[in-house]
Formats: sequence, structure tokens, C-alpha cells
Amino acid sequence: MKTMKRFTLSIICALLFASFSWAQDVSSVKIQKETFLKVLSPTEISSAIVDINDEVFFININDMYIGETNAIPQNSRFYGHIEDIKEPVQGTNAAIKIKIDKLVLPNKKIIPVDAYIYSENNNFLGGDQTPPMYYNRMPHYTKGWNSGILQYTPTNIRHPGQPTIILPGAELFIILIDDLIIN
Repeated sequence: MKTMKRFTLSIICALLFASFSWAQDVSSVKIQKETFLKVLSPTEISSAIVDINDEVFFININDMYIGETNAIPQNSRFYGHIEDIKEPVQGTNAAIKIKIDKLVLPNKKIIPVDAYIYSENNNFLGGDQTPPMYYNRMPHYTKGWNSGILQYTPTNIRHPGQPTIILPGAELFIILIDDLIIN
């Protein structure tokens, strides 16, 4: 009789443990690396004002569902810092690289994140080429025409670079460098 009670008790404990661990797996969500997440910049970020390691944050503008689970609720905040700044030079605008470190959910739960604000320029925002400062006039003459055609061609002298500014309300994308696991 004692053996039967122990056996029944061990079966019940095993079932409770299995259901508890299954419930934990259901509430845990994994977002694959290289996933893009759309965010909004609530403040202005300018390469002329910020320094390396200054903290910045972005707001998740939509609920992100995975299946039936709201993985990242609306108004969650992604916090990060300025990882690198390239100053403006003659012919090239400034560039900013922003590293995202953590996600803070509306219930104040903090989740570590490994991500960047995405840009095709190796995740540097800005850094584009400035317009030419001068144009040369190049006449082209065609046989049979009385007058030539005057074409303006850009020189290699360009305008000085300008600071890169992320305006308030700008919609940006975060790219995950590593899997994001939300419990």
C-alpha cells in the first residue's frame, strides 16, 4: 500500500513539474537574430550635440505578436548608447552608430538586447556625400550643328559636411545581432 501511494505521489509530482515547465516554455518567446523591429525616436539626436556613450532610447510603436503572444507590447522602450561618431569633413556628412542594449517593457521588466539602429552604411546613420560645390562648363560640339551644347559637370570639390540629425518622430529600424529571448 505504501509503495502504491509513493508511486501515485511521484506520478502526480512528475505531472505537476511537466505542466509547470511547459507553462514556462509557452510564456518564453524567442525572436531570431537579424529580425527588424520598427521604432520611433522621441527626441532629436544630433551628431553635433551627443558624445560617445551618451544614452538614447526609442519607443516601440506597435504591438509585436508572435503567434498569439504579444512579445513586445506597444510603448516598450529600447535603450542604447552612441557607440561611434564620425565627424563631418569636406565632402562627407557626419555619421552616428547607435548600439541597443536593453528593452524595458511597460511593466518595467528589463530584457538585455544585442542590436543596432539599422543603416545600409554598416549601421552608421548619415555619412552620405555632400553635393558638389562647383560645376565646370564643358562645351560639346556635334558635326552638322552650328552651335555646341554646354554641359555642366560637377567638380571633385564638395561642400563641407554637415551634422547628422535624427528628428523627433523619425521611424527607424532596429536589427537584432543576437536572438532576443523574452520570458
